[in-house]
Amino acid sequence: MNMFRKAMKGTSKMLAPAGGNQLATHIKPYTMMKALLIVYILSFFSCTQEVKKNNNISDNQKISQSIQENYTLLHTFHAKDGKVLGSAYVKYIDNREIFTSLLITKEEEGKQDTLYFIDSTRLNSKKGIDTEVVKEDFHGYKTVLKKGDYIVLVLVNEYGEGASDNLTIEWNYEEGLFELMKTP
Repeated sequence: MNMFRKAMKGTSKMLAPAGGNQLATHIKPYTMMKALLIVYILSFFSCTQEVKKNNNISDNQKISQSIQENYTLLHTFHAKDGKVLGSAYVKYIDNREIFTSLLITKEEEGKQDTLYFIDSTRLNSKKGIDTEVVKEDFHGYKTVLKKGDYIVLVLVNEYGEGASDNLTIEWNYEEGLFELMKTP
């Protein structure tokens, strides 16, 4: 505040009326100080809002970039009308067939939305855990079939052989989400 007064010291005389009114000499620097303070506060808040917008964009770009760096595109799902439902990305382990992680995502309004994911032995939809597979003799998953609105996987053992029945992850048109197909 002292620095501001020193800076304003010469301006009070410049702002004073010709008659030398002492009240005007003291009011004008403080009025200017208030005006400068208001301008500073307004510019600070507008810059803060702009930084928040830019951070949201960069966070979303980081998520997108992380998926591209750590996962490989496996399949893009399409509805019966041709609309894109989402894309499946996998994290291969020892070759280009067996994977332990799967993400089905869709970018909407500039944000990545996770529609379904597999994290090792747990299969998860937007509702929660679809199922959990037995860890015994589990090595990963292998793609059996890829179609427009579903994908078929099989659990494989350490030799790459099928260790389970097929698992079908499909788009549920009624609920608008991906889920594990339930067999009767």
